[in-house]
Amino acid sequence: MLTSEVRQAKSHLKSVGHILFRKPTHIKIADYSKLNLIQKSTRFIYHSLERMIIQTTNMLHKLEDFEKPSVKGQIRYLENSVKDTHMPINKKITKSR
Repeated sequence: MLTSEVRQAKSHLKSVGHILFRKPTHIKIADYSKLNLIQKSTRFIYHSLERMIIQTTNMLHKLEDFEKPSVKGQIRYLENSVKDTHMPINKKITKSR
């Protein structure tokens, strides 16, 4: 209701300005209650989408932190690199527990 009153006051001030400068007044008839409802619902949708985006990014960060890389692949890579250089491999040191 406050928004519609402010809009009406604004249109009245514009009409006064047109009268003072001897310009034709433009009377715009619009259904402000429907316009207010659309603005409120648009703001609500925007804020809810913004909250959903924040929650989704937080969940993605948690999932990325949850995934732990496997050490076995790195051990195999090191074993293969050592085999390529023809150095003896000490199995007891590289064995994962």
